[in-house]
Amino acid sequence: PTGEMFTLAQIWSGAQHVPLRQGVWFSTDGARALLVAATRAPGFDIDAQTRAVQVIHNAFATQGIKDVKLLLSGPGVFSVQARDQIAGDAARLGVLDSLFLIGLLWLVYRSPRLIALSFLPLIGGALAAAAAVSLAFGKVHGITLGFGTTLLGVANDYPVHLFTHMQPGTRLRDTLRHIWPTVRLGVLTTIAGFSAMLFSGFEGLAQLGVFAVAGLFAAGLITRWILPVLSPQGFILPPWLDRGGLPMAWVGGLRRMHLAVPLLLLAALVYLALVPKSLWDDDLGRLSPVSAQSKQLDSELRSQLGAPDLRKIIIVSSDSEQQALQLSEDVAAQLQTLQAKHALANFDFAARYLPSVKTQQQRQAQLPEPEVLRASMQTALQGLPFKPGLFEPFMQQIIASRALPPVTLATLRGTVLESKVSSLLFEQEGRWLALMPLSGVNDDAAVRAALASQKHVFYLDLKQASDRLVGGYRQEALQLLAWGAIAIALLLRIGLRSWRQAGRIVLPMAAAVAVTAALLVDKDGGLSLFHLVSLLLVVGIAMDYGLFFNRPAETAQEQARTLHSLLVCNATTVVAFGLLLISHTSILVAIGSTVAMGALLALLFAAMTSPRTIH
Repeated sequence: PTGEMFTLAQIWSGAQHVPLRQGVWFSTDGARALLVAATRAPGFDIDAQTRAVQVIHNAFATQGIKDVKLLLSGPGVFSVQARDQIAGDAARLGVLDSLFLIGLLWLVYRSPRLIALSFLPLIGGALAAAAAVSLAFGKVHGITLGFGTTLLGVANDYPVHLFTHMQPGTRLRDTLRHIWPTVRLGVLTTIAGFSAMLFSGFEGLAQLGVFAVAGLFAAGLITRWILPVLSPQGFILPPWLDRGGLPMAWVGGLRRMHLAVPLLLLAALVYLALVPKSLWDDDLGRLSPVSAQSKQLDSELRSQLGAPDLRKIIIVSSDSEQQALQLSEDVAAQLQTLQAKHALANFDFAARYLPSVKTQQQRQAQLPEPEVLRASMQTALQGLPFKPGLFEPFMQQIIASRALPPVTLATLRGTVLESKVSSLLFEQEGRWLALMPLSGVNDDAAVRAALASQKHVFYLDLKQASDRLVGGYRQEALQLLAWGAIAIALLLRIGLRSWRQAGRIVLPMAAAVAVTAALLVDKDGGLSLFHLVSLLLVVGIAMDYGLFFNRPAETAQEQARTLHSLLVCNATTVVAFGLLLISHTSILVAIGSTVAMGALLALLFAAMTSPRTIH
């Protein structure tokens, strides 16, 4: 009776108009019929979203309409597309990588049993790591599995070193005891480098630290205690592994360029310090596996439907539902002033559809008393040809409205407004949050100034906030990794008993990481979290190469086998990650280019700085 519904209808009709044809929404050019579907499951439940997408496709297919195609978009569709694309690329590239790896290991071992056992440390390490994370945190994030398995890639090298160093007529246990000090030092130093992440305040980074530490520790134990038991004894490797030949001459030629390593390290650090563009790319949008075409389609459909841009939003936090509604009503009054000044185009809030009890009671109080109402109605009807008592039902409704109980969130359950209001007003961890999404913000400063004096009211740019979150995650990761690098250097000094020997390991490792980072910044315009995690694997790989290039060897045959084991390790890594470059997923391409490039540089730099003979 106070006309609030009329006001609400005016607000709705003032929004962008979507053409309606025979009861169906259409784009303005009439080329697309538009439909909005809401799933009961949340957008991050990919299995449920997959079923929802399939239901829609099946419903469309049953229509049998020719020359019409179905286009789907939205967060749920994005999650399904991303998973299917990554899974498809991983399966396709995994087959190619497996074929190459099996072929290479067959060339070296000529034993299906040894080839199968070569995968055991990585598989066992990944299972142990997932179990450790689950015990420590109660759940394992998908990103932890993806990144963590990447970090365990260095475990592939452990069985290669063990089997390749097997001498004719000796037991595998004897070979293991001979090379174990070097493998053990590599495992411990890599664990030390990653263990700093255990102290992270970000659960994702802490999970990654637990995954890497537990996985590498398990892979080392499997190499030390299980492989010698399961491996065939007395197997004979191809005789070419005992001959250095061209590879040894190649290392000798690289060794003469040893001064290039510190110079390249210095040049890379100077470039990274002085590069005019930003060194780090914290844009969360660029980390998304969603294709540019899918993003463009989503933008078009949102525009055609007049859907709001949810990038900028005001969050009202309060102790109760009613306080949140009252505070959002106060904020709305300020936003209406800004809207009149064209600082923003529009906004939405729950109290528009569900006013606070206080506001409802004020509106009820504005309704006239029955006597006043009847007197006013009598005055209004004077001289008009209406039958007596015609407006009596109307007056009875007004009188009844004065005593109606207030409408609350519980009242809306089961109505068409429940979904709308519950998306803008909800309880979380004991606090009530009222969301006020903004559209067409032209003056951020004016919005922030208007809200500056309001307590428990926050103006949030979701893109900037997410970028800051990624930046904070990356910044802490770098700080923790710096402590990890110090731990690596100390362990190398203790294990090798010489700062000079430790420097032979650290120098090529640092150069490989710095030069790879500089090349990536020049090529991609900045380093993302995917690059950072991939560079962690480069650290482990470079340390493994440096340790074995500097390992004491008693015979020329042993030197040749050491070099061949490193070449096999490098080939498997470069090919495995190099294949990711042909992926359709930008994430996989970033990881592949980083590790493949870094592993190749790590081998070259470790060879350049190795002693005159491979000790």
